[in-house]
Amino acid sequence: MSTEKRDPFFLSWRAQMPSRADPIDPEYLDTPYLTAAVNICGALGLFIGAWTVIPLLAALRRGFAHYWPFVLILAIDVTVNVAVRIARARHRRALRPEPPRSARDVQRGPQSRQIG
Repeated sequence: MSTEKRDPFFLSWRAQMPSRADPIDPEYLDTPYLTAAVNICGALGLFIGAWTVIPLLAALRRGFAHYWPFVLILAIDVTVNVAVRIARARHRRALRPEPPRSARDVQRGPQSRQIG
């Protein structure tokens, strides 16, 4: 198998690859700062949550007095993530609706034939 750029196998494989110019997510276009906050909170929440569960499991056998701080950390972690997602959803809902992207800048001309 050749990897030269003129090889037909390489050309057919390259034609099946997705375009590099993928469209931008409309959620990011509408609320870029809130979407970035959701992504960062999600990543940090996963990291903090995973590292909190480990000592929580170790403290479960010692009683409630030892594991309630870990439960509190997890509750705050989930609350922050849900609050940021709700804020983004409310902000997006408050924005005025736009026409579909495929219908922008389309002007209809006079119709030549009418059925009737």
